[in-house]
Amino acid sequence: MQFQLDHRLKKDGILLAESEKYILNLVNDSRYIWLVLIPKVTHAKDVFDLTETQQIDLTLLSSKIGQIITQQFNGDKFNIASLGNMVPQLHVHLIVRTEGDAAWPGPIWGVGDALPYSEQQQERVIKQLQVVVELLK
Repeated sequence: MQFQLDHRLKKDGILLAESEKYILNLVNDSRYIWLVLIPKVTHAKDVFDLTETQQIDLTLLSSKIGQIITQQFNGDKFNIASLGNMVPQLHVHLIVRTEGDAAWPGPIWGVGDALPYSEQQQERVIKQLQVVVELLK
């Protein structure tokens, strides 16, 4: 069976990159630098649904992306989460947090309404994320 991205992940994200193994989206909420990394593994809901090699690859890639985006966007903390309560398809949230952001110091889920990127903001952020996009090639 061919991998299909859940429609909710597609709807909420701006596609940054797609490789043989992953899809990388930018969440359309300008209040945070918030990426979603989706392993292209059919029927995977949890990290333990992946092979050991896939688990290691996902962990290392998530960590590398986190290091880069935290530096690129002067973050105070990097958050990583794989919740899946609303969208069961395995996906990993990679979020740069800064003191004083819209939800600081609490979690970002359920805090206010998303503030979509303007066209200009989106272009600027995507340009800054090109080094991350290169990791998926």
